[in-house]
Amino acid sequence: MGDPKYYELSKAQLDQYFDRIRLPRESRATLDRDVLKSLTPTEQLKTLFLLQRFHLRSVPFENISLHYSWHRIINVEPKFLFDKMVVRGRGGYCMENNTLFHTVLLS
Repeated sequence: MGDPKYYELSKAQLDQYFDRIRLPRESRATLDRDVLKSLTPTEQLKTLFLLQRFHLRSVPFENISLHYSWHRIINVEPKFLFDKMVVRGRGGYCMENNTLFHTVLLS
């Protein structure tokens, strides 16, 4: 994006995310920015639905941090959420899931 207020995932991080949500390799080809721009609005919407479906199936809503952490603080910084939900394989609150998904869409 180039805008400093947004955290953009690298290509390697996006691949990690796609692995986390178990997105098939053949479906990843349409997620390139240049390819997405060339799709019709209907095809773009289908791609969005595909990402949503795989994210919802793979990244659970959970509130373990609320019950089992000493700090009871919810951190919605994209870097933290990527580590928590992609690298460590955890789920998150609705705002955490949505922030991660938003970061993926911006990237």
